[in-house]
Amino acid sequence: EGAGVAAGDEVEVDIELDTSPRTVDVPEDLQELLDKNPKAKAAYEALSYSKKRLIVEPIDQAKTPETRQRRIDKALESLLSD
Repeated sequence: EGAGVAAGDEVEVDIELDTSPRTVDVPEDLQELLDKNPKAKAAYEALSYSKKRLIVEPIDQAKTPETRQRRIDKALESLLSD
């Protein structure tokens, strides 16, 4: 509906390969913790791009310092439990 086509219509689609590096900017406070904990840092670095985003985005979206710290603590715990 939003694309102006109906079920059964033929459409043309162009697909391009995206070869740009996929990186996640690690928040400074999380990076400091990772630098102090080699096991957690190694676990984080072994994660896929998508899993890194699942850790970083909730931290970046925290509205209060308390929530941010809680999410950082949870991320660290998760990295150390694997």
